[in-house]
Amino acid sequence: MALKENLIRSVSFLVGTSDGEERVLVKCKGGRFEHTVSWYTPNTLPAAHYRVSRYNNTRFLSAKELIESVKHGDPVLELMDGSKLRVFLGGSEQMLVMAACIIDSHDAFFAPPPTVW
Repeated sequence: MALKENLIRSVSFLVGTSDGEERVLVKCKGGRFEHTVSWYTPNTLPAAHYRVSRYNNTRFLSAKELIESVKHGDPVLELMDGSKLRVFLGGSEQMLVMAACIIDSHDAFFAPPPTVW
């Protein structure tokens, strides 16, 4: 069982624009994160290629799915207690252990209960 203060309030990440890079904030809504996913780039292009067009659609992703789709954009978790935690350190592809544990516990806390027949 996850502690309430260890749940994720929001995730922010860098997105490339014509003026440079800006940080986008995605808030948690009922344990899921509303994010625009491109049909052409299912988690493969870096955040600099993130674009909004008619081929994109908005989906509600789990914390792990969101982090995987924006992992090249230096994602930062903001927890319910107000503390912030970087998910990847120094451009590494390896997720920090503490961030991985918080992401897993957040998804487990908001997972639907198993169906019993």
